[in-house]
Amino acid sequence: MANVASKVQNKTKLYCMPKKLALNPDNIHDIIMKQIQVSVKYENYDENDSDVVISLMRGLMKTFPCK
Repeated sequence: MANVASKVQNKTKLYCMPKKLALNPDNIHDIIMKQIQVSVKYENYDENDSDVVISLMRGLMKTFPCK
């Protein structure tokens, strides 16, 4: 969704998934949980002020960076 919005606005993609990979609930869960672990350790994560969508977006950007 964010990549579609970026494309419509002629902006750089936020993440670049491999063409043959389809995300499923397990992939998404793993990406979110890994990002939350990173956030807790390095980014002053506040569980009362967190957003799963932001964790997913950051996780997608780190997992599938555009080269």
